[in-house]
Amino acid sequence: MLGVGNEVGGYTIEALLGRGGMGAVYLASHRRLKRRVALKVLVAELAADESFRERFIRESELAASLDHPNVVPIYDADEQEGILFIAMRYVEGSDLGAQLREGGPLPLARAFEIVRQVAGALDAAHDAALVHRDVKPANILIDRSGHVYLSDFGVAKRTTTAGLTRAGSFVGSVDYASPEQLEARPADARADVYSLGCVAYQCLAGEAPFARESEVATIKAHLLDPPPSLAPLYPELAAPLDEAIRTALAKLPEERYQRAGDFASALDLAVRSTQHAPEPKPPSAKPSAGMGAPTTVDQPVAPAPDRVGRTVRAIARHPSLRIGAAVGAVAVALPALVVFLLSVPRMRPGSCSAARSAPGTSVTTATSRSRRPPSSSSSWPRQLHWPAVGCRAPAGCGPLHSLLRRRPPRRWWQSSPRRSPTPPVKGPRQPRTRTRVGSTS
Repeated sequence: MLGVGNEVGGYTIEALLGRGGMGAVYLASHRRLKRRVALKVLVAELAADESFRERFIRESELAASLDHPNVVPIYDADEQEGILFIAMRYVEGSDLGAQLREGGPLPLARAFEIVRQVAGALDAAHDAALVHRDVKPANILIDRSGHVYLSDFGVAKRTTTAGLTRAGSFVGSVDYASPEQLEARPADARADVYSLGCVAYQCLAGEAPFARESEVATIKAHLLDPPPSLAPLYPELAAPLDEAIRTALAKLPEERYQRAGDFASALDLAVRSTQHAPEPKPPSAKPSAGMGAPTTVDQPVAPAPDRVGRTVRAIARHPSLRIGAAVGAVAVALPALVVFLLSVPRMRPGSCSAARSAPGTSVTTATSRSRRPPSSSSSWPRQLHWPAVGCRAPAGCGPLHSLLRRRPPRRWWQSSPRRSPTPPVKGPRQPRTRTRVGSTS
């Protein structure tokens, strides 16, 4: 461990800023340029690894070439007497992890702004073929003006093919590592997208999405468990937020957002699609030029949010919600149908008061003795009352009255106003006489 006053690579150490699993960060100043820097010195175990040392120097040079407002500039990276160090800009402020520990979850606007700036830094690094591999709140620095920086490019990397140290602990941050990093598979830019999704969830919920009691349980949760929902904290934004977080934290890299900027845009779109319309301002009164009376100016009213559309889209996306909606519809429709059928009164002969009281209206009743067919085996119904066509469906006729207003088909034994019910009686056939015109008899 270095102390105050020690010199490493031309930098004089002034104070200890912090310590982590990868090494310690000191406040130092360049002996010749008199410039204050943040000097990160890696642990001796990493410096002893020849392959890690070569890759560290190579990727530090690549990170130093990045020119982005959200990337901490790197001034120097070298090895001296077995000590690996990297000198970067000293940012006066704090890191995101400290702010989350002190204040808890961030407001939506501030959280999305931090994610947007970090996503811009990651996209710039990915375009330069550089993968960060250790995106976490402690590596996100925020200065006193609120500007966000992403630091420690190219530092976090597995020291062995299994991603473990000799002691058996993971090198890096288990709470934010992607499944491919935990399984010792090749990691690309989509691994940083996964880590950024974990950071975004912690900004909104106050804790990492897969935080468990032990590192083994945390690794298992990264590999198997789905990300928790944000519905208890943001019920109105639950569906779009959960969709964006779930895509960023997909177990397979090909199912995630391909760029960090796409994830930031999805979060911004989630808020805009569900943002409440502002309250309309009261009309302003302006004095009239002639009479001095106030003139009312109508303000345009913003349309209300499409809550029904959001609910339908949410049901369409989730199979369990579709099944629940179908069961609920059946549960509502079936009792209504039963109540309707039980409320229909039994139709009996002569129950239609309008048909009985209307003068000059002939009512055909199935049980009328004068209209009963001569054959007792006929299938003519005996319990249905067929009201006249002119019935106006008064109270007491029942809901099925309109269905029974149609006159039944006329049978041959029924009377008709146009023809006699019985054929005319014909007498004996009379001989036909012909009279010749112009003849005399």
